[in-house]
Amino acid sequence: MDQKKLCPQSWPECLAPLTLLISYVTDNGTQTGNIVCDYETEINSRVNVLQKQMLKYNKETFGRFMQNLTREHEERIKANNQLRYEINKMKTQVQGPINLCPGYDMKHVFNSCPQTDNYWYEKVVEIEKQYDYLSIIRPHEPPQQWAERVT
Repeated sequence: MDQKKLCPQSWPECLAPLTLLISYVTDNGTQTGNIVCDYETEINSRVNVLQKQMLKYNKETFGRFMQNLTREHEERIKANNQLRYEINKMKTQVQGPINLCPGYDMKHVFNSCPQTDNYWYEKVVEIEKQYDYLSIIRPHEPPQQWAERVT
């Protein structure tokens, strides 16, 4: 009898022996014509045995791996949720920017330059934008630093 191993070399280990006994029968003329062999049933039974061995091997090999991945993923989700909570808590404590002069003072712009002169009008609007930018106190900016930036 000749045996053939069905364990590929690329697998790290074979926990269950994945071998099937294969016997080669030569025709010596003793078989009769009325004996019927059901090859399909034999093949199906061998496939079922091999399938069970493969499932057992995969469960033992990759089960721990998947459990570790799942555990690590859940830990990362918990850490991310904790960080989000802390960030939102800090956002509520931090005061937003204070705008002392919201929008441009358009009355001043219309009064200071004639409407026919587009060049001066654009200059005044740009100066108002700069004034508006300077009038905003940035978050975490102490009043002394704001005063230095404005002057």
